Amino acid sequence: MSLLETMKEEGRRLRESSGNTKYEKKNWFKPPVGDALIRILPHWSDPKNSPFFHVDKIHFVPKVLKNGAKINLPTKCLEDTAKGCPICAHVIETQLNEPDSPVWRLKASVRFLYNIIDLTKGETLKIWAAPYGIHKDVMMYLDDLNSEFWDLEEGRNWKLTTTKTPKTEYRIRPSSAASAVSNKMKEGLDKMVVLDKVYEENRSDMLAFLGKSSVETDEPSVNVKEELERLEDHEPIQDEKKTDAPLGNEDLERELEKLGI
Repeated sequence: MSLLETMKEEGRRLRESSGNTKYEKKNWFKPPVGDALIRILPHWSDPKNSPFFHVDKIHFVPKVLKNGAKINLPTKCLEDTAKGCPICAHVIETQLNEPDSPVWRLKASVRFLYNIIDLTKGETLKIWAAPYGIHKDVMMYLDDLNSEFWDLEEGRNWKLTTTKTPKTEYRIRPSSAASAVSNKMKEGLDKMVVLDKVYEENRSDMLAFLGKSSVETDEPSVNVKEELERLEDHEPIQDEKKTDAPLGNEDLERELEKLGI
């Protein structure tokens, strides 16, 4: 295949995705059942003065793609912007007028994002949307270890244990001794993800979902009441499935794979 044909194929792939080319395919860490070994990395651009993690609030906004697929698009909450967040306003207004509405499923979900090295099988640079409980436990070790455990030379590896009984539960603890990141991985750290750019603002998709504006699409925008009944965490909307479970803090790999990006 020529370079031109390769570029054309890439263009077709992007057109068939969400229409938002800012969402790139990323190597998300998906904790396996059992034990995993990871290394938490420092801040991607300012390791001496900035925290190793990034916190974001996101909404999963129902969207119809040009190929007809229905997905829940992860979109940054706009509550701190000058115009405010239309999804947050919609949730509050609907809850006041319709207390039994499932609109609460649209509430913003908090994500604690880490750059990590997955040491379980080899060494692979990944990003992780850590659950709240894990993030809290990791932060508590700041006092116990009294050291910068994300340091490349004198940091710690972490053992993460995942169980399903059937609820998914996690336990994380640091290694007893400090160690250095391998030279091979140090050379590849320029590829660390800029965590505050993982999720993008997308007011137009929010407003289109609420029926307050339109975006260019080959399909009509989703119906609010119908789609709220079928919202599922990180999964495409399935007509035959319903859930009463609240949005959780699992990683986004499944959603992005369904986006084809």
